Amino acid sequence: MVYQIIAILLMIVFYGIYFIKQLKQRKRGIQTNLLGKEKEGFTRFIEVTLKIVTYTVPVIEAISIFQNTHLDFVGLRIIGVALSAFGVIIFAVSVFTMRDSLLVIVLLHLQITIEENFLLTAFSDDYLTYKKTVCRYIGRKKFKPIQ
Repeated sequence: MVYQIIAILLMIVFYGIYFIKQLKQRKRGIQTNLLGKEKEGFTRFIEVTLKIVTYTVPVIEAISIFQNTHLDFVGLRIIGVALSAFGVIIFAVSVFTMRDSLLVIVLLHLQITIEENFLLTAFSDDYLTYKKTVCRYIGRKKFKPIQ
């Protein structure tokens, strides 16, 4: 029962951070629920799937905790609690340091590649020229090699 309580508390902290950040951003006028909106095809599918997973995973996690389906290896529970706590700490630090960024690095990368494809279609050669002057993730000018 102790491990279930700890697991639920860790979930509350994790998802609390997530949803509080969304609420704070909305108060500042930042739209936070854009996944799947005004998108088509595979991009829409991926973003809608991500939105569904975002809201259903906490429910599934809570059900699995309360169903008490586990092995009685105390050592594994301790390791699980430690890893979960460490993960929540990393998430909290990343949310604080990323400030208004809504995405983790993998999602950020996926979004950038989708956007690059759109920009290439919309602006063709002009976008290719622009792309040569900036870094993909940071946006600053690239350094010219010394000759």
